[in-house]
Amino acid sequence: MSNESLDRFEEFLPVFQNRQDLVEKTAAQIQKDFAKAGIELVFEKGQLTYQMLEKEMLPHLSNFLYKNPLKLKAIIYIIDLEEGWQQRKPVDVKLENYLVYEIIRREFLKVLIKEKFSR
Repeated sequence: MSNESLDRFEEFLPVFQNRQDLVEKTAAQIQKDFAKAGIELVFEKGQLTYQMLEKEMLPHLSNFLYKNPLKLKAIIYIIDLEEGWQQRKPVDVKLENYLVYEIIRREFLKVLIKEKFSR
């Protein structure tokens, strides 16, 4: 699976949702990276979904986008989002929703890389 195959949301979501174990590891990675910036994320118990992760992250990221750009830069640096992530945003998607997608996608890729090289 290449990064290119996960570049579009409609291709990413089925791959992401297909493996609950990887969704849980992605959630843990997101919590770990947000904690490095001093932000505690608590995801609901039970089977995690993209929408559940988005629901928890969205208020924080909206706040950072519009009120705390330094915190946003810290999160982007810690998570290691690719430069130019904003330029790939589809016109019909709000910036904060696209940022959530980019973060989940990046953290998922980290999990996949760890899985691949831990064998």
